[in-house]
Amino acid sequence: MTTPIPRRTFLQGLGASLALPYLGNASAQDLLPMARITIGFAAGGMTDTMARRLADKLTGTYAKTVLVDNRAGAGGQIAASVVKPAPKDGSVLLITPGAVLTIFPHVYKKLPYNALTDFEAVSLTTVVDSGWAVGPAVPDNVTNVAQYLEWCRSHPLGGSFATPGAGSTSHFCGELLGRANHVDLRHTPYRGAQPAIQDMLGGQVPAVCTAVGDFLPYLGSGKCRVLATSGPTRTKFTPQVPTFAEQGFKDATVVEWFGAFAPAGTPPEVIARANKALVAALAAPDYVEAMGKVGQPVVSSSAADLNKRMHEDNAFWGKVVRDTNFSIE
Repeated sequence: MTTPIPRRTFLQGLGASLALPYLGNASAQDLLPMARITIGFAAGGMTDTMARRLADKLTGTYAKTVLVDNRAGAGGQIAASVVKPAPKDGSVLLITPGAVLTIFPHVYKKLPYNALTDFEAVSLTTVVDSGWAVGPAVPDNVTNVAQYLEWCRSHPLGGSFATPGAGSTSHFCGELLGRANHVDLRHTPYRGAQPAIQDMLGGQVPAVCTAVGDFLPYLGSGKCRVLATSGPTRTKFTPQVPTFAEQGFKDATVVEWFGAFAPAGTPPEVIARANKALVAALAAPDYVEAMGKVGQPVVSSSAADLNKRMHEDNAFWGKVVRDTNFSIE
């Protein structure tokens, strides 16, 4: 039996973050010579877009040069393992989906990091809903989740879906949807959302579950149909698309947050400086506007709040995993 997952809404920090002024250029002596934002996904996806725009904002305010380091693979584990032993001077930050620290520890038998002890929280960066989209491999007359599941039952070889990585909240969304409705939805993990979506558009995979924003560039193509979104209410980015819950599939109600982290042992004053720079960058009006265009609501937080949330969600997903007997070999 599966356990319904309630929406965990993390928008409390949004108003506060938008109210903060952008700090402008810092004095040269305050800047790191170089900083690196490490992400676990390929170029072109939502995480990459967020990281590159943040790198632009942090250049000249946090470090003289800020680069993005794409360490795609294993759903984000590789990026986390790269940051774990990095210098503790704020020059290397990890921006990661929460699942890497809250779900992975419960579904993988072995990880190259300890989620609760190897990283220091810095700030939230966004909270997103997932979307469930189908491509040309699924008939045009399939327009909602019930019809899609019925199609999967009658076409067992077609009942597969792709996500940006195994053990992600998008992966869990599909697993919980299939288990609750007794449909074998086979999962295909990719190294990021864009490769998965491109294969869906080409008919190689029938469906993709990933952040809603990843689908926005393709909605006018005629080859990408979003059947549902995973929040308790419709997202403003696809207001015409009903939620899973609206369609009677509340088990698939999940959300994901992304956060910035530094290696464990980074001094509190370094964390405070990184948080101040990130919160200011996230509040910049042009950044907020740009992220809105790609379907990313901007959310920031204190380091303490992110740390608390990460620990609470780790416990929450641990219970879900135990209740569902879910595991990844």
